[in-house]
Order: sequence, then C-alpha cells, then structure tokens
Amino acid sequence: MSTLRGLIPLLAVLCVGCSRHYVVSYGHSPDRLRRFEVVEQAGRQHVVVDSLVSEPYRGVALPTIAFSSDSRHFAYAAEMDSGWTVVVDGVPGRYWTGIGGVLFGPGGGLAYVASDSSGWRVVVDGIVGGPHEAVMQGSLTFSADGSRVAYVAAEGDRSRVLVDGTEEPWYDGIRMLRFGPDGRLGYVGRRRTDFHVVLERRLFGPFEAVADYTIGPSSRLGMVVRRNGGWRALVDGTESEPFDNLGSIRFFGTRQFAYAAEQDGRWFVIRNGDRGPSYDRVRQLTAGGESLFYEAGVGDHAFVVTDSAAGPLLEQVGHLNVGPDGDRVWYLGRPVGGIVSVFHDREVVSAAPEAVFGTLVASDDGEHWAYLVLSGNQEGGAIVMDDGTRVPLDFEEMMGRIVTDELTVQGYEDMMIAWVKAELEVYYGGGSIAARNSHSASTRRNYRAAWRRFQTWAGHEGLSAIPASPETVAAYVAERADDGLSPASLRMDRAAIRYHHTEAGHANPADNEGVRRVLRGLTRQAACEGRTPRQAAALTEEGLAAIRATAHLRRTGPSGRTERADTAHFRGQVDIALVSVMRDALLRRSEPDRRSGKGCGVDGPFLGTLAPDRDGP
Repeated sequence: MSTLRGLIPLLAVLCVGCSRHYVVSYGHSPDRLRRFEVVEQAGRQHVVVDSLVSEPYRGVALPTIAFSSDSRHFAYAAEMDSGWTVVVDGVPGRYWTGIGGVLFGPGGGLAYVASDSSGWRVVVDGIVGGPHEAVMQGSLTFSADGSRVAYVAAEGDRSRVLVDGTEEPWYDGIRMLRFGPDGRLGYVGRRRTDFHVVLERRLFGPFEAVADYTIGPSSRLGMVVRRNGGWRALVDGTESEPFDNLGSIRFFGTRQFAYAAEQDGRWFVIRNGDRGPSYDRVRQLTAGGESLFYEAGVGDHAFVVTDSAAGPLLEQVGHLNVGPDGDRVWYLGRPVGGIVSVFHDREVVSAAPEAVFGTLVASDDGEHWAYLVLSGNQEGGAIVMDDGTRVPLDFEEMMGRIVTDELTVQGYEDMMIAWVKAELEVYYGGGSIAARNSHSASTRRNYRAAWRRFQTWAGHEGLSAIPASPETVAAYVAERADDGLSPASLRMDRAAIRYHHTEAGHANPADNEGVRRVLRGLTRQAACEGRTPRQAAALTEEGLAAIRATAHLRRTGPSGRTERADTAHFRGQVDIALVSVMRDALLRRSEPDRRSGKGCGVDGPFLGTLAPDRDGP
C-alpha cells in the first residue's frame, strides 16, 4: 500500500536518466481521449493535437494548454515574432505583450488574461475588458453553466471583483471568489480588520474572521465565521453556539444541512441542528441524496458512518466515493491486522494491497471503481479497474505534469484522482452515462482498445486520428489486414472509429463508401483463403449438468471472504437459469449483461424475458 504524499520523491528518483528528445511536453485532454504534444525543431516549437501540426512558434506557454469540457476545442498561449497570442483550435488571435492564463468555461466559452501597453486585461469570448494594474492569479472563474464570468482586479493595496464586466466595490483584500450551483456569486472581502461575506453585492458581517462559506441551492447560504471569540455556523441566518473549531457547511437532500464541530477536544456532526455522537476526530463529511457520510476516528482506528450506522473498524480509511443517489459508498480501507481492500458500504469486495491510498474513485453512476498502483521502476504503474484490467500509467506524462504545472502536493493528488477518474469513465463508455448505457461492458472495452491502436498508428504515420479522413481509415484497415487480422477484427476497428467520431461530434469517416468497399474486398479475400469465422461449440447437455451440480457451492472471492450459504444458493439458482436460457437461445456469453441488467427485463420477482443484446459492429 502506498500514499500519494510519499510518491513525489520516488517519482523524482525514477525520472533520473529520462532521455532528452525533441518532444518538449505531451499529455491528454482531461477526458483522456485527445493527445497533444509540444515538439521543438530547428529552434521553433509546434503544437500537435491528434496528429495535426501547428505553425512554428518561438515558444509555447505549457501551463496554458487547455481543452473545453467536451474536449472538442483546445487553446494555448504561444509567442510569435509579433508577440504573444492565444491559439484556439489552431487559429491564432490578436497579439499581446504577455498572456497570464487561459480558461474554458463549462459552456464552451473562452476567457484569458493578457497584457498590452495599457496594463492587464481579461478577454471573454473576444470581448476585451480592463485595463487593470493587475489581475489576481487564479481568480478567473466561470459559473457552473458558463453564463457568467468573474475575476479579481487589483490597484495598489486594494482589490475589487468584476463580474460580467460590472465593477464591485473596493476592498483591502478579497479571497474565496466562487459561484454557487444556482449561479450566485460570492466572495470574502476585508476592510481593515473586519471581514464580510459578499453574496450578489449583499454584505454579511462584519466578522473577526471567515473560515469558509457555502452557497446552497434555493437561495441558501452557510457561513463559518468567528465572532466574540468563538467559531459559529450561520445557516440561512440562524447562528449556532460557539465552538472551538468548525468544518465547512454542506447542504444536501431536501433542505438538509450538516457540519462537523469540535468542542473540548471532541468532534461530532451536527445535522439539521441536532448533535450526533462524539469522536476523537471527524473527516470527509459528504452527502448523496438524503444520506450523510463521514469518517470518524476513535484512538488509532477509524470507521465510516452512513447516516447513524457505523461501518467496520479499520486502521485507515481512504477517500469516500458516494453514489449519485446516496445509496452506496466506495472506499479503500485497511482492516485491523489485514490488508488494504476495496469496501462497498460495509463489505469488502476486493483485496487491493498495491493500491495508492486516496486514489480510489467511482464512476459517475456509482456502478464501477478503479484505483492507482505504482511500481518502483520507470514503467510507472497502472490504473486497476474493478474487473481486474490494468490500464498502463504513462510515467513520463505524469512527471511532465508535475514539473510543468509546478504542482503542490494537493495539486498532485487532485491531478492523479482526476486521471484515474477519466480513465475509468473512458473504460466504461466514453465518459457519459448515456454512452455507457448504449453498449455492453465488453463492447466498450473492445472499442477502447481498438481506438487506442488507431490513435497510435495515426501518430506514427503523421495523420489525424480525429477527425480522420476516409482515406486514413481505409489505409489503416488495409494495413491491419496485411498483418493477418480477421474481417471481424477489422469491423471492430471500423466500429470503434465510428463510435469515437460520433461521440466527439465529428463526421463519421468509417461509413464512407470507399472504406466499405475496402472491407468488402478484404472479406472476400479472407473467404477465398479459407479464413472464415469459426463457430464456437455449443454448451453440451453434459456441460450443463456439470454447471447445475456445482452452481450452489459457496465461492471465495479475491478478498478471501466466502459467501454465505443462502447467498450461494440464490446466486446458483440465477446462474442455472441464465445458463439454461442462453444455451436454448444460442446466446453469446456477453449478451445477457447481469451487472447492468441490460438485456434482461424482469416482470416479476423471478419471471422475465431474456433478450439478446447484440450491439457490436
């Protein structure tokens, strides 16, 4: 078992001896579907995105490389002979004396900070604001729907917020600028020794200090403030008693709220004004639906509390991943005297002795999980999916991100968690619940592997993988056929290319008549050579009888836990029913997807219909 905070020194050691080459830096979009490179040649730098090469630049500001939330657009700051410019989808804009940062909004809008002879300016979708003496680094932010944008401008010793081009009042200092889920803008402003929470120009305070504030839905506001020597929670105008320490306020469910508080060395959770049991410590307060989750500690041990129910006693608890409806929670835990394991609610579902603590993440729909493992060599490690598949981790890309972005330890942890999450979403369906539901798990895995092969081939050939031309696709399938691939494999390649182009909003080059003609010709050639698809043997009566005889035996999982007798009996009954129907209907193994329930419509407790789920190429 590893921890993220102990990995940066290890990574620095592993990087010794990394070869120097013309690739200055490379990486992927946040969803891991698009690849970029910054390549230096003859003293000039080029940006390569999906094999499309830019014009030469004097230099590229690596930390400014950004993708839109759907990864369809990209931008970066580059220095040309006439000055600095922001390049969007390969097209340069106006010239500046400097660029301070580039940011895509959730709706696809683009904002960046730039300087000219008059001072610093903020450009939002081509509209230039300012000039300002300075723009606070990292303050540029969009609302959740991308319709509003705000930042902090400074002049001498004072600062003020500008939102959608409108100036707010001056303060001696401003921090915690953020939009709430309903689009309201808040921040903390200081005037001399007094602090105020400002929400849409309305002032709350003054306070001696402000630790945090939370903008909730339906006009709700929670603040953690210091007043009269004690820390107090203010929720929708109602003030709590003073405490020694307070955590952030969380709104959830139907007008519920909760926060952790410390008094006289004991921690407890206050939910809707009611105090819960006391512990030595409380961490990771989170919620889903109407349920509340947190990690509680007593002495050297910890456990996860779901509403009021405590989970098993553990030596260590990792990051809590709560399902969208609050009906499940995933986390890494080390049982007392045991090995690190993946927990689903209160049960161990898999041993994970190699897992890096803090890197387990769950998919958006809460159905799947993955975690990071690292090895002590330059291969770097892998991301382990819940089905056991290990997706290799690109060590050089990881080191490049740490160095280029000058990441703090917390920034490194956030990057690695986002990386694991993106690979998990891609593995199980391209990053959206709708995409996952449209194909079986096995088909999604095949598409992903086929797409990665095509991307690698296109990069070696200097061609664009997305959008790809019909000629590129035809050349690829022809080369794959020359390597001895079957027509079925070629159809899978074509289907994967079609799928990823459709998901990205590009025209589908795989349905071009020229590509279809090449595939038909290769199929006829395979048939003439006797390379026809082999029909798998059907399950025999003897094989079915063997399954029936052993289906009810209790099984031991990878964690070492043996299922209960009643669980084994129920699971055996289901297995026998599924296998019998599959044999009679001549279904493939992947067609009745039990894990997602896809292909199986249940009309009663045990009566239903099993339909083929043939969504392959």
